[in-house]
Amino acid sequence: MKKNISILILLFFLVSNLQLNGQELAVTDQTIEHDDQTQPSVKVILKPDSKEVKKAYKKWMEDKQDVDVDGFGFLKNKDILKIEKSKLKGISDNKMDLFARIIDKGDYTEMDVFGSFGYDLHIDPVVYPHEYRRMKAIVYAFLNDFLPGYYEEIVEDTQELIGDIQEDKSEANEKIVDNRDEIEKLKKENAELENKIKEYQDQLESAETKLTAQKEEKQKVKKVISNNK
Repeated sequence: MKKNISILILLFFLVSNLQLNGQELAVTDQTIEHDDQTQPSVKVILKPDSKEVKKAYKKWMEDKQDVDVDGFGFLKNKDILKIEKSKLKGISDNKMDLFARIIDKGDYTEMDVFGSFGYDLHIDPVVYPHEYRRMKAIVYAFLNDFLPGYYEEIVEDTQELIGDIQEDKSEANEKIVDNRDEIEKLKKENAELENKIKEYQDQLESAETKLTAQKEEKQKVKKVISNNK
């Protein structure tokens, strides 16, 4: 148990300076209104949409902490996911409630994690500094397990998309080459046809001249025959 706690705290200190300045992640100490009370919270601003975050958080907490997470699942999609009256490894040996409010905020998702040992016994960084620090470390541990896989999947999808686009581009280029070859072939055929048309025109003109001469000759013959009757 102490070893696990130490690892979580170390992780917290290693990444505690993350801020959302053109980046995709920010983790800060904030407060939240819950049950008509102001409570300290660990606020996370991250890129995945709220439904993805809820699904990942529920699975991660149930796997890592062996607790029930209420608020998301079959026909459920609440803003606040609850773990009630449970011992959370790495935070405290006492039973506590842990909440995660996860909502869409523009292009990002806002996640507030906060907890208490009772109605007004909130996990406060002043009153419960060790528990608060460990709660924050667990948030970082979740992010450390969730986000790399999320972005890896996005990268793979984008790489697949790029591959599809490159394939489509290659096919289009090949089609252009085929069309150019076909155009050249058609140009050659057209040139041959134009030469034939010229030949046919010459033959037609010659035949028409011959026909005219034959008609004239026919008329002359008819005239001679007519005059000798």
